[in-house]
Amino acid sequence: GGSGTQLTQIQIGSSCTSIGSQAFAYCYGFSGDLVIPDSVTNIGSYAFYFCDSFDGSLTIGNSVTTIGSSAFYYCSGLTGDLVIPDSVTSIGSAAFYYVYGMEGTLTIGNSVTTIGDYAFAYNSFSGDLVIPNSVVSIGIDAFADNDNAFTGSLTLSQNPSFTAIPERAFIGNPFTGTLDIPDNITT
Repeated sequence: GGSGTQLTQIQIGSSCTSIGSQAFAYCYGFSGDLVIPDSVTNIGSYAFYFCDSFDGSLTIGNSVTTIGSSAFYYCSGLTGDLVIPDSVTSIGSAAFYYVYGMEGTLTIGNSVTTIGDYAFAYNSFSGDLVIPNSVVSIGIDAFADNDNAFTGSLTLSQNPSFTAIPERAFIGNPFTGTLDIPDNITT
């Protein structure tokens, strides 16, 4: 706060290993691309909460294992594709809630085991949605209300531990094609 020079870009150095909870929450002035370097292993809860002025892409480094709850909540200015790297094992609740500027594709890495409630709700991702076979659970409303998104097919995890599709998990998505419910789904 206060008067003076407003920060407009953020560059995270290669010696950074973790981005703490609420580290950049409500930083409205940042613009451009957001690059999380390969040195970072954890993105804390609410790390970039309501940083809605970004107007470029998001790159998540190949060492990140955890993306905390609401980490990128309402970063609505981020654009392009989103790739969750294979290093990520957990995506917290509402991690990418209302990041509707990303109208490209969503790729979820092959090590993700849990996707939290509302993790990708209210977005504009296009194309197919593939829930990789590493996933054992997704939360309620995980991909809810993406009315203009996912115009391709939906592929579900065939992990034997992935047994339930929760309430409203995919409500409001205009998927096309054939949906195969694998044998591991019991609920």
